[in-house]
Amino acid sequence: MFKKVMVPVDPGETEFAGDAVVAAVAQARPAGGEVRLVAVTPVIGGYVTEFLPADFDDQLKMQIDVQLRNLLNRAGCDPANASIDIRVGGVYHEVVDAARDWG
Repeated sequence: MFKKVMVPVDPGETEFAGDAVVAAVAQARPAGGEVRLVAVTPVIGGYVTEFLPADFDDQLKMQIDVQLRNLLNRAGCDPANASIDIRVGGVYHEVVDAARDWG
């Protein structure tokens, strides 16, 4: 079937992607394909960053990574055939760039 299936996931609403991840795994599994979840967080700038902990970006990425790995686990995805790409920027451009970068 498919060798690569990419699923964009809203990091603020990861549970909404559950059915899509299950479908992606089902499409990739017969061919031994890979599933990649892509999450995009907005750029946080300006004076707001003054009020955030110094390691805020790292904490956020770790939290999103855990949520996405849980989605993959619940979908029964083999970890060897799964990857996660967490990006910062505009959703549209980052998802398109992620697809291009992954091939």
